[in-house]
Amino acid sequence: MSEPNIYDGRLFDGKSSSSIHVSVILYSDRLVIHPKSDDVITGTQTWKTSLIKDYRNSTNEVIQVSYGEYPSQVLEIVSADFAIKFKPPVSGFDKFSHSIVHSGVGIIAFISAAVIGLLLLLYFFALPFLAEQSVNLIPKEYEIKMGASLYENMIKTEKVDIERSKFANQFLKQINFETDYPLQVTVVNSEIKNAFALPGGHIVVYTALLNDMKQYEELVALLGHEAGHVTERHTTKHIFRSMSGYLLVSILFGDLSGITALVIDNANQIHQLSYSRSLETQADNVGYKTMVKNAINPKGIISLFENLQKGNEAGNQIPEFLSTHPVTENRMKNISDKIKKEKPVYVDHAFLEGIFKQVIRNK
Repeated sequence: MSEPNIYDGRLFDGKSSSSIHVSVILYSDRLVIHPKSDDVITGTQTWKTSLIKDYRNSTNEVIQVSYGEYPSQVLEIVSADFAIKFKPPVSGFDKFSHSIVHSGVGIIAFISAAVIGLLLLLYFFALPFLAEQSVNLIPKEYEIKMGASLYENMIKTEKVDIERSKFANQFLKQINFETDYPLQVTVVNSEIKNAFALPGGHIVVYTALLNDMKQYEELVALLGHEAGHVTERHTTKHIFRSMSGYLLVSILFGDLSGITALVIDNANQIHQLSYSRSLETQADNVGYKTMVKNAINPKGIISLFENLQKGNEAGNQIPEFLSTHPVTENRMKNISDKIKKEKPVYVDHAFLEGIFKQVIRNK
């Protein structure tokens, strides 16, 4: 067993500023404190290391150790050797705080960890938010051009139904969407029930979704909803948010061509983008306003929702449109409540109905 170390120190009783000189014997698990003056009433004390209340190393040589209930006694020792050899409490917060406060390496490690944590917080939360907000800095003309490039790259792998696309665009032009975006519909032959909007105005509708429609109001509801995603820039914001790191750097350095290249490289993922409930509701509201302003029965939105849910309830594979545009009771109730409250006026649109029949004729 190694010999104990003896140090000089001062002991404060915690009740006054006065102190007495003491000798301190350092063991591995305790401190033995003995007064140097014979006339001191206080006798020899043993402090168990595990019960020490506080430990402070204000410099590399001045150490203060607190012990006992309030008012705690304080032992002060001036010794670089004691600072090295004394092992303070090593459990819970004491160990953590001691390592941070009294170790230069600990301070550096703590600061490094805090910086890394802050960077991670910014990357996963603040950066996506800032990237989404940065969409407002993108000129609409550029967004349209980006969407056109994205469309051209994506459509190469799809089977476009040219005839139905022609009638779908005739149908689209009969409706006033009150938008500056050049809306255009492309009908794609596919057994997948889906539809989605690209930045700038392109709307893609799959034939499997069209084939389930019974009335022209449903197609107006679908196009109005997707147009809502376009005018509110939901798709563009979603893309920027999901690719926030690279996109934000590109915007800050004015490298808009880099944004287009990155988006085009991820073109095959666009049809799988899903929106939050709040964005879906916002697009629903835009579609509802479009139908009301064009005097088209907005119950077409409810019919579209019901048809989609019937397919799901029948035990068939969940339509991809539902997975990317989840229909909830709240969304249906939102539209139903608007109809009941506002009682919108609508008329029959024979011409729209005629074009609609052309759109679904080849199903």
